[in-house]
Amino acid sequence: MIPRGKRHAARAVVAMLPIWSIAGCPNAPAPDDGGKVSFAAQVQPILTASCAGCHQPGGFADLAGSDLDLRTGVAYDELLSGDAEHTLVMPGDPSASFLFEKISSDNPSEGSRMPLNGSLSDTDIETIRAWIAEGASDN
Repeated sequence: MIPRGKRHAARAVVAMLPIWSIAGCPNAPAPDDGGKVSFAAQVQPILTASCAGCHQPGGFADLAGSDLDLRTGVAYDELLSGDAEHTLVMPGDPSASFLFEKISSDNPSEGSRMPLNGSLSDTDIETIRAWIAEGASDN
């Protein structure tokens, strides 16, 4: 039992818990460049965790005929260089970006939704959408 003199403090702490949880730490570190999504700090970790396992030399996608490499150090250039068939990332326009179509559409214009082992979270999809919409900077 809480001593009588400390009950008010305990009640105050309990009353503040919902406020603290709402105002708590964000899931991702805040970008330090005016609020823009950071490729290195926010987008690349998504690609590394969910895409690069298949999209790398010798990976499943490579063996299936895709030469897209999404490993750290090469992913940005790969995404912005595009390929003969698709504009992978159209800076400023997620709807014209094949990458965004592949991660957000249940029925993309070609192939299957990515990643094959289960969709990205809504938060991850929104992070990539925002990065493209903001101009797809290499930051």
